[in-house]
Amino acid sequence: MAKIPFTVSARAGKLLGRENFSNPEGAIIELVKNSYDADAKNCLIFFDIQSNDNSTNKKSLKREDTIYIIDNGEGMTEDVIKELWMKIGTGSKEKDYLSDEKRVKTGAKGIGRFALDRLGFTTDMWTTSKKVKSNIGSHWKMDWNQFDNSDKSIAEIKADLIQLEFNIKKQIKSIIKNDNVNEIIEKINFRSGTVLKISNLKDDWSDDGINNVYKSLEALIPPKEFKIPFDVTLIHLQQPKNFGSVETAFFNDYDYKVKAKYDSDTLTVDFEITRNELNHNKIKKNYEDLFNDAKKPYDLQTLNNRTFKYTKSIDKILKWNLEKNNIKLLNDVGSFELSFYYLKYSVSRKEGYPYKLINTKERRSVLDKFGGVKIYRDSFRVRPYGDPNNDWLRLGARVAQSPAGAGQRIGDWRVRPEQTAGMISISRKTNPFLKDKSDRGALQENESFEVFKKIIIGLIHEFEYDRSKILNVFYKHIKKEKEKAKEQEINERAKNWQMKLSRKGKI
Repeated sequence: MAKIPFTVSARAGKLLGRENFSNPEGAIIELVKNSYDADAKNCLIFFDIQSNDNSTNKKSLKREDTIYIIDNGEGMTEDVIKELWMKIGTGSKEKDYLSDEKRVKTGAKGIGRFALDRLGFTTDMWTTSKKVKSNIGSHWKMDWNQFDNSDKSIAEIKADLIQLEFNIKKQIKSIIKNDNVNEIIEKINFRSGTVLKISNLKDDWSDDGINNVYKSLEALIPPKEFKIPFDVTLIHLQQPKNFGSVETAFFNDYDYKVKAKYDSDTLTVDFEITRNELNHNKIKKNYEDLFNDAKKPYDLQTLNNRTFKYTKSIDKILKWNLEKNNIKLLNDVGSFELSFYYLKYSVSRKEGYPYKLINTKERRSVLDKFGGVKIYRDSFRVRPYGDPNNDWLRLGARVAQSPAGAGQRIGDWRVRPEQTAGMISISRKTNPFLKDKSDRGALQENESFEVFKKIIIGLIHEFEYDRSKILNVFYKHIKKEKEKAKEQEINERAKNWQMKLSRKGKI
């Protein structure tokens, strides 16, 4: 019996890559992730788009349009290019998932180089490795048109590779002759790194398209809270003032902040809650006696301290019995961390609560830009969770089911999705059952993911309960004062009525 091998056509290999990058923004994001995996501290994206919708000779100018993606990561040696870069579907990042700088690598499918094919027909890559002491580097060039030949097998596709001596800063300046680029490059240490030049672009890049990339990067790259030295800069060479260093989410004006660490081994959660909603001067002046008999953490001292910590078992949070099957479900989710923020963007004087003053306009701007509860796997965004109108935790449905005001009934208030921001940190290492879908656009909606969502809702409810418990003290006091005032008003009216009647001699 003969054993015969499969062969793969070049076109099939190309289609495999295209499945993972349905739009050009996603392809650029993938290449930025590669820079992160390479321990780069800086990643630069330059759009040299000479054509635009108003160009009279747009077709000829489009041939000159180019995208550059540059980083100061570890770079590649000639052997790495031959053995790993040129191997489609390599599992190197699954085996060696930690970088030299202990970053967990974000790519795992080995098809990132097809992001280059998605963007343009031609790619030039200059790279020099930190493992090489001399200035020897490599120039790799690829014509992606080769993959359109259905008669060729993937083994017949060839790229050009030459060794040469170059300084990476000088190389960048020689291929991108632009003063703004020179100024940026001079501030960065390029001991090693990679320069990608993508030309003969497949898409018409409008200002809106570049803006979409910038917004995607804002939502994707590690937030400042993660304290990872990875700065991304995007420059449109024809409009240098429009973009720049990519901002990331960081909240310093909030009403509540919740930090929660779920331990899937001990089945416990460590909480750190910061209350930042109330005007403490008003409380001291008008409401101090309301907390005389309050127990921690609802007492006046804890309220004044603002931040408090506690640990709670997950079975009490979820109200689950810890039977064998439930324990396995909770173990399989894996440990993770949540940073959750509540920012209301209006204050109702009618409620009468001693809220501090807020900048409504600024808060709305922050929530529009960075709102939503987002998932980060190994410090990088997993979309679409937390995108605008993506209420994946169904917080809105919870509000509809329990529309009580915050202080009315303890534990019944539910937070609105548009007033939240959050970051959930998971990892390939600690959360192996939270798997990517094949298109890397989301997580598989398996049993572990459903339990994961239930835990997140449980953690958020800890905040909801705390807020309603605190505000209920004021609610009852305000209600009592209103009833007293109403009773006084009725008595006053009755008294006035009696006086009127007595004047008329009827009493």
